Amino acid sequence: SIGAASRLATQPSAVVDISGGNDTTPADAAELTSPLLLIGSADDNSTPMTRLREIEKLHNACSVTVREVPGDAHASAIFDGPSGESVLNDIVSFLDEHAAAN
Repeated sequence: SIGAASRLATQPSAVVDISGGNDTTPADAAELTSPLLLIGSADDNSTPMTRLREIEKLHNACSVTVREVPGDAHASAIFDGPSGESVLNDIVSFLDEHAAAN
């Protein structure tokens, strides 16, 4: 979670958050300095995209990427939908890019 990553003594190389954010406080988002990939579904009622956009604005990292997929899937259910493979590829690319930078 963003909250857990923000409290680590050493910030991780990158953080991926899938349909998260409901437990993320503004302080958590502001304290995290790692590059962040936020992934959510357009019609997810559990974590609306507006919440992910709020986190994007609060985050102080060098980079924030928001990936919105169609549908209402929440969390790991995104991987079972039509965007699942491309989301997984985006995650791997994001982590590879930021691991290589550190």
